[in-house]
Amino acid sequence: MDMKDNFYVPMLCYVDENKMDIGGNVYPQHGLIIASKFTDDINIETGLYGILWGEMNNAIYEKIEKGYWAVVKTADNKALIPIDKGNNRYKFKSGLVLYLGALRGAGEFIWNNRNAPYHLFNSKKYIIQKRDIAGTKPWLEINEKKWLNKEKQRNVQKN
Repeated sequence: MDMKDNFYVPMLCYVDENKMDIGGNVYPQHGLIIASKFTDDINIETGLYGILWGEMNNAIYEKIEKGYWAVVKTADNKALIPIDKGNNRYKFKSGLVLYLGALRGAGEFIWNNRNAPYHLFNSKKYIIQKRDIAGTKPWLEINEKKWLNKEKQRNVQKN
């Protein structure tokens, strides 16, 4: 991570129960993470991959029974590679793990630290609502309803 950059963004990254992402990168509880085999392309298996600001307002909430969510601080610059702008997914090379744990904790961490001067998050460039950050209480309430409705529809279709 280039420390001469002025601003940073939080990325919400999913890792499995072994704290490993899809590319085989193992995330520490806190500290520096660098993609082990980074390539400057859209292949998410060769880099770190996450959701900018944890903003998942277009996604259907899926219950994940295993694994963790990491909040990774990375430079807000041209090195962020858009993978799926519509769903706010980006690839990047390195960052600092600030939080590793449950989705609810990760979302609340992003929300509670969005304007913290010591993180230098670029909150003026990105206007975000709490209900759009995955894991926050308002986001969970909205998406739990969507998930329950989806389950009801599946059950009706089965019968």
